[in-house]
Amino acid sequence: MKQQGVHTVLEEVFYDQGAADYLAAQTGAHEVIVPIDVGEEAGVKDYFGLIDLILSKLIGAENAAAPA
Repeated sequence: MKQQGVHTVLEEVFYDQGAADYLAAQTGAHEVIVPIDVGEEAGVKDYFGLIDLILSKLIGAENAAAPA
């Protein structure tokens, strides 16, 4: 992950967070935990809202990881 410049670990909320925690701790990557279905998180009322949420979380994590 470090060699390829990966800054983010994406995981669905459905799965145990242990693997993502381990990867993030070992690599310094940010964890992004996302819902897998509409209605699992407040404000996500349809598929487009779900995709918007996932993208905004990914973009936020990548922006936080970007070198200054």
